[in-house]
Amino acid sequence: MLLVGLYSLLSLGLVHGIRDIQKNKVCVLDSDCSEGNKCFQYMCYPGKGEGKGPFRRCKQNNDCQDLQPQEGGDGLEGECFRHHDRRTVHEGICLSSRYI
Repeated sequence: MLLVGLYSLLSLGLVHGIRDIQKNKVCVLDSDCSEGNKCFQYMCYPGKGEGKGPFRRCKQNNDCQDLQPQEGGDGLEGECFRHHDRRTVHEGICLSSRYI
């Protein structure tokens, strides 16, 4: 039930662009994602920084300077959103303040 409600919320205006639910599965837990993907901000993205996925990879906030629109930014500084499992997921994703 929670996943259905979350899917409905994300589908409102998030079908196209950087949070495309057609490309990135909606999730609550990492186990909701396919192998190699991790759940960041309720969407499945590649767990390892292989250049895949729409968001810039980061380890600290300094890595999120000058976020471009194709990275989900607006040309300003973003924040590094780290995965809760820091033992196995060593990188986070840069997010604009509108996503935090």
